Amino acid sequence: MKRLGVLLVTVGVATLALLMGAVAHADSPQDSAVGSITTISEHAGLTVTTTLQAFSNPDGSSASGFFTFETTGPSGGTGNFSAHVTCLRVSGNQATVGFVIDHASGAASGLVGTADVDFIQDNGLPVHSQAVDRQDLNPNTGYTGGATCPAWQYPKFLALRGNFTVTDT
Repeated sequence: MKRLGVLLVTVGVATLALLMGAVAHADSPQDSAVGSITTISEHAGLTVTTTLQAFSNPDGSSASGFFTFETTGPSGGTGNFSAHVTCLRVSGNQATVGFVIDHASGAASGLVGTADVDFIQDNGLPVHSQAVDRQDLNPNTGYTGGATCPAWQYPKFLALRGNFTVTDT
């Protein structure tokens, strides 16, 4: 019986420590870029859907998260990839998200291991069901997957639907 009491106290203390760690992490300020939008690519009229959850400390360190990309269209350019976030640079409503592709299929199948960036502008919630956010994926910055993102550039593609939320702490 005494062992059961010790076990219950140990489990209780461990659970409390885990909960306190989770609360401390939730309270710590983090920059972020999260959401999903759909755009039309200038390349063959493909529909492009980007989904991401990117987080970092306010100074850009300890970036983490995921990035997915899917294209569909009549020209056979259908493909998708998933990636892990390697850098996040946030200033106001603007974010640069760097990532390295882990898995890819279809037209994107040769991209595994490739590093790239996405420039995001959060312009608020959709207005009358029209998305107002912007993005520009693969703007040829020379990014190689490091922990420091390149400087933000104005994204040229307006979202058709969806929403990104950029948080600058």
